[in-house]
Amino acid sequence: MRRTLFTFVFAFLSALSVRPASAQSVLPPAFGSWHPAFGTIVTESFEQAAGTNASIIREYGFEAFEQCVYSKANGVLRVTLYRMVDPTAAYGAFTFLRSAGMPASDLTKYAAVSKDRALIVVGNLLLDV
Repeated sequence: MRRTLFTFVFAFLSALSVRPASAQSVLPPAFGSWHPAFGTIVTESFEQAAGTNASIIREYGFEAFEQCVYSKANGVLRVTLYRMVDPTAAYGAFTFLRSAGMPASDLTKYAAVSKDRALIVVGNLLLDV
């Protein structure tokens, strides 16, 4: 899981550095041997993606989201990216979504990784893997 996460975060941060801020999609079309499970980015509504947390994430300053389910031979990885109004909003949503048993990680300044989930803040973006 950690190796997969590091690979995804590296691909994600690399994609951020080469795309203009106005680009619509931020999630990479593929990374390493991981490819979209359904051929395209998942088009659920925000309420479906965020579930019972939707209203609270909106309150923090939600602007948009993307979601993709990546797969490879031995697994599936669901990635949700929330674009917030500013870094403070992203950090607020991060602290809300982070569970008590989720230890901090050194992936970025604000990151937490457990056995089956990762939350990562990069600027005004919150990545939920």
